[in-house]
Amino acid sequence: MEDSRGVGARVRRELREGADRWIVAGLILGFGLATAVLLAWNGVRLGGDSPRYIAGAAALLGGHAPEGKATSYLGYLVAVAAMQKLGTGLNGVVALQFAVAALATAVLYRLARKLCRPVPAGIAASLFALNPDIGRWHAYILTDSLYISLVILATYAVYRASEQRGHSYLGASLLVLAAASTRPHGWVLVPVTMAFWALRAPIVRTRRRILASVLVVACGVGVFVLPGTRHGAERESLDVKLRRGEVIWGYPQGRISMPADRSTRTGLPTAIGYAARHPLATARLAVWRVGTELVHARPFYSRRHNLFAIGLVCIVYVFAVVGAISTRGDPLTRMLLAVIGAHLFVVAATFADWDGRFLLYVFPLIGVLAGCGIGPVYRSTSLLRSRLRARARP
Repeated sequence: MEDSRGVGARVRRELREGADRWIVAGLILGFGLATAVLLAWNGVRLGGDSPRYIAGAAALLGGHAPEGKATSYLGYLVAVAAMQKLGTGLNGVVALQFAVAALATAVLYRLARKLCRPVPAGIAASLFALNPDIGRWHAYILTDSLYISLVILATYAVYRASEQRGHSYLGASLLVLAAASTRPHGWVLVPVTMAFWALRAPIVRTRRRILASVLVVACGVGVFVLPGTRHGAERESLDVKLRRGEVIWGYPQGRISMPADRSTRTGLPTAIGYAARHPLATARLAVWRVGTELVHARPFYSRRHNLFAIGLVCIVYVFAVVGAISTRGDPLTRMLLAVIGAHLFVVAATFADWDGRFLLYVFPLIGVLAGCGIGPVYRSTSLLRSRLRARARP
């Protein structure tokens, strides 16, 4: 027979599982309602790059390989082509994006529950599920919606594989490759994943660190060796954007002055050489790019929009910093910070996006850390209020 402690533990576990199911159900329901409103309001939307994806999918269906920059988005082209093949057309693509986002909502909650209690985890998942800035992209024939969801799924799968090992590595690897083939940003998940798994491998700590360093360096060398990744980076004209101080893509008024350089060569090695010759100016440009992306405001938006955006992200960042500090010893926190940092490194090396989409790729993971910060902040403020009331008593 179970003793009282065993019965109590079982009851508490059942209550926690019940709370988890109700919160996930509520999140999915809220996401579904938001989805219905978005579809009724907007319908299927096309963006500036949509014709590229539609044409690339048509090329695949015609038995031809995509050409040019479209090769960097092969995973998304396959998804669009699959929906076209099934006869659902662009409506099917949007339906797929909403379905994957709904799955990502539930997975994000599970991810947050690894670090915090049900209510904070629910708030963290809500920052993704009910965020209109993210939700609007689900209706677009663009890579952003699917990529945001895949980052969440891949992050959870990579962490779960490090805990369970075995066949879990295969599923996690497939999700990482799916994200990498959807957008070029996804390739940063490869070195992060390899390093994380190496650091959690059941071997001596020194060997783990050496293995992780070797894998990260090997992935960096791959940018120069593999034609696909190198050509993809060169097509962004990183050397040109670096020389002219490009902060926001396509916004000349936001450029900052950079040192003149006698070199007339072009390409990725040239950009690296320029950065080596002018490290301080390059670092300043990188800080401007990352800061602009994190602030999530733009000079060409209205003041009302910018004030709301800045206020929201600042609140989330404060809680996220507290959450990261309070859970700093957990491997999952390190994984989240690595994924966030890798994506911000891409911004530093390239540019801040015109409408702030690059931040959205990792904002749900920042939301997980913010959820973890709710408890410590609440306890600290409660303690402060108690002390103030005690001093105010006669």
